[in-house]
Amino acid sequence: MGVEEKSLKQIGYAILLTVIIAVSARAEPGPTVQWLMNEPATLFDLGMSKLNRLVENSIDYIFSDEVGASTDRDEAKHGEASYDYNSNRIIIQLGITRPFEKAQCLAFLNKARLELVGIGVPDLPSIISDFITHTEGNNKIGPRRIDEITVVTVVMASGYCTGPIVSSDVTFKDLKQ
Repeated sequence: MGVEEKSLKQIGYAILLTVIIAVSARAEPGPTVQWLMNEPATLFDLGMSKLNRLVENSIDYIFSDEVGASTDRDEAKHGEASYDYNSNRIIIQLGITRPFEKAQCLAFLNKARLELVGIGVPDLPSIISDFITHTEGNNKIGPRRIDEITVVTVVMASGYCTGPIVSSDVTFKDLKQ
């Protein structure tokens, strides 16, 4: 056996060994990932995820200066949707670091109602109910019931206003008083 044949044989062994190591080193998902892969997402989970995306995408518009105040670029803004088990409510909370003014809080709240849930068309359910239903529209509990448990709260630096998503009812709280 010549030097060339030995070199080719060694290269062949090296390639075979590399392939064997690569195949045997294939990783399996760990227990945490396996659990996540086996845990189904519910219609509610998916709907809340869609609602949170809508809130995040709408926050700058809701707090834009169209409601009569100049928008300060340094103002912190946030928004999220969550479910409160104790009160059985879907809560959309929006916040801005701006001093509390009743009229402005109400304007933000009403703008959020229009933007986030499409309210403004009488006798139609909000788009939240579209997020939490099957595409075939066979929502067994009814879109109105989802709307009835949904609340929007606008939190400002020294107060807040809150109200049902499908109503003009509002509660104000000025924390300076």
